[in-house]
Amino acid sequence: MKKSKTKNRTKRKSAKRHQQYPVHYLAIILIVFLLLQGFLISATQITHWQTGVSLLDVRQEVALVAADLMKVFQPALDLYQNVHTFYQLAATETIALLADTNPIGEVVSVASGIDEFYAQASIQMAKMLDVSELAQRSGLVAGISI
Repeated sequence: MKKSKTKNRTKRKSAKRHQQYPVHYLAIILIVFLLLQGFLISATQITHWQTGVSLLDVRQEVALVAADLMKVFQPALDLYQNVHTFYQLAATETIALLADTNPIGEVVSVASGIDEFYAQASIQMAKMLDVSELAQRSGLVAGISI
């Protein structure tokens, strides 16, 4: 019988329960923490805040990223420009070819319409790929311009 009692006692001792603290202990800890935080914020000087804001200033980095993006996308823009030039030259030569061999006005108007289409498409594509606006953006931290 003694063995079973000692086993039960060891099981009870090994099982730890979570202590439930009263709510006012937690309220006191929260109040002390808030007071300490308020003291630390009020103890800082303006130079400390200016130093902290200068660490968060990202204006130069935004300009660098925009410049790097221009370098990255420059081959794609060059390719686009070359394709546009090819289509313009092809449309111009098609107009000249069709004007010499077939004087039908509809064929020429179709070719000039194709040339106009590619001209407008190239303008729209250039606007879509334009990243020059990014270099002029100012840095924002938490919605505040710095």
